Amino acid sequence: MRSIRAAGFGLLVLTASAGVVNAQVAGVNLRELFVRLDANGDQVIERGEVPEGAMPAFEKLLGLADTNKDGKIEVEEYREMGRRMQAGITPAERFKAMDKDNDGKVSRAEFLGQPAMFDRIDSNGDGFLDKDEIKPLTAQGSPGARIMAMDKDGDGKVSRTEYLGPIEMFDRLDADKDGKIDKDEASKVAAVMYQRLTAMDKNADGKLSREEFQGQPARFDQLDANKDGSVSFQEIRDSGGPNAANVPVSKPENLPAKTKAAGPKAKAST
Repeated sequence: MRSIRAAGFGLLVLTASAGVVNAQVAGVNLRELFVRLDANGDQVIERGEVPEGAMPAFEKLLGLADTNKDGKIEVEEYREMGRRMQAGITPAERFKAMDKDNDGKVSRAEFLGQPAMFDRIDSNGDGFLDKDEIKPLTAQGSPGARIMAMDKDGDGKVSRTEYLGPIEMFDRLDADKDGKIDKDEASKVAAVMYQRLTAMDKNADGKLSREEFQGQPARFDQLDANKDGSVSFQEIRDSGGPNAANVPVSKPENLPAKTKAAGPKAKAST
């Protein structure tokens, strides 16, 4: 076990030093690696948890992550190191990271997003996402630009059938309800994501409890990287899913106007 953890420290230093963003790109999951290295599970990696053979790697890791210089790596310092690494990842690298068997395609089992989204992207229905199918999602530029890259007929708008993301997100972005997303609407994707997450966050503590989360229980467990029973916005962004890069960790400036919430539905008479 100690030899495995020693190798883990070396691999983490190699990954971080190389500037690889989400370590899945290097065949490593940074979040899972932290759990393995944190022997006592207290959300801190200290010298006492480091095998003797891994001490040189740990010292190098301190230089990369120990921002308060206390000789240990706390989970927030570790996450900040991950955020610095993630700043340079491209959507194409995200999909490459999902392709675990390196066959140039992403299978349903390898895909990190929701099954319904996989089905929308898999236009030929062969059970794999190939380079042509993911091309719009890996376009260079802002999240809004990637949405506009889905415009197959070149009319300057993205229709419901052209859109490759979750259909509920299409409905949120389609502000004028004309059945299409134009460039201005697409540019607000981060703001719309922020509104969606804060609407779920009923107690406004900046994270989602299991009760607040509106997705599938299995997805909650996947996103809860530190297994604290809640999902932070940063954990969602760090998840590596197709929409992860759209998730803001601070309040965007271009928040669209909120629509008036509907009142509770009346109970049907019996």
